[in-house]
Amino acid sequence: MSAIFTGIGRITLTAVVIVVEMTGNIMLIIPLMLACSISDSIRLMILKISIYSIKLKKIELIIIHELEVNTFKIIFAKDIKRIIN
Repeated sequence: MSAIFTGIGRITLTAVVIVVEMTGNIMLIIPLMLACSISDSIRLMILKISIYSIKLKKIELIIIHELEVNTFKIIFAKDIKRIIN
């Protein structure tokens, strides 16, 4: 389950923590980290960006780089509402 979430949303550490907290088994950390790392690596070979970024591109919001923040191109919520409508 955590490997699937990691592949979808690039949330490796979060997925591991959620599963360990749900099961209460701390012995799962290393196998989960391995599975999540493999899942993220495979996703990175197939898709260079996350599915959330793909959705933003579909509504024509330009994304230069997924992890880069350009303070001159910050889009406010009111502007996104205008683009969607």
